[in-house]
Amino acid sequence: DINFKAPILLTQALLKSKKINAGASLVYVAAVADRTAPVGSATYAASKAALITAVRSLALEVARQRIRANCVSPGYVRTPMFDQMKATASVDELVKLAPLGMIEPEEVAQSAVYLLSEASRWVTRSNLVVDSGLTIPMR
Repeated sequence: DINFKAPILLTQALLKSKKINAGASLVYVAAVADRTAPVGSATYAASKAALITAVRSLALEVARQRIRANCVSPGYVRTPMFDQMKATASVDELVKLAPLGMIEPEEVAQSAVYLLSEASRWVTRSNLVVDSGLTIPMR
């Protein structure tokens, strides 16, 4: 509900009530879990994959109004959710999988700022992976 339904239903309601202006940029937070599919995350990974796919379709639907729609897909970010993973996985081993190390929340926010800015005015229907190199071996 939180990862998929909430952002998509909210966007639909805002579009229907004409609350999103022409030229706007929509940015959704997905995750690299759609690619990595870690153990114990089937529902989470599936919900993020569904969000990415829905945003790709949405971007085509709103392009005529010059509205852009993109996702940011972070890897391992130092958050309370990541801290909860310590109970089920060796966090140090997970971080070693990302060659550039642990990502801070502010760094993900900077990626969203880019997608919201005029600097990305020609970027739509994209999924910006901010994963510290985590998915390089998976590509």
